Amino acid sequence: MEFNTGREYSEHGQRIAVKVMDTKPCPVFGSEMTLIMLIDRDRGMEGWMEVFQVDQYEIMDSYDRHQWASHSRFESLWGIDGPARSSAMVEFHKEISEPEHHTQQTQDDDFSPGM
Repeated sequence: MEFNTGREYSEHGQRIAVKVMDTKPCPVFGSEMTLIMLIDRDRGMEGWMEVFQVDQYEIMDSYDRHQWASHSRFESLWGIDGPARSSAMVEFHKEISEPEHHTQQTQDDDFSPGM
């Protein structure tokens, strides 16, 4: 999934790439939560997040609140160690760098979480 927030961080705006890695029941609320990798192509930021809905609004709300998944949760809940996280992120960077990979501008004029 890719989208452009429309924020003016570069001549291209703010392009966000997201890849779903896993889904599990939340140990606190019981509802389904999803582990995602996120790359902000224009600010050079990357990381992992847990979200309840994989949509640009929840993702950017978590991003703006700095709600990145903690390292301890990776191993205890998701079973992903440091080398596996690094390897997955390297592969995701390769995927979004392929020539046929294009970012689509969001069509929602009201999209402005955290602004």
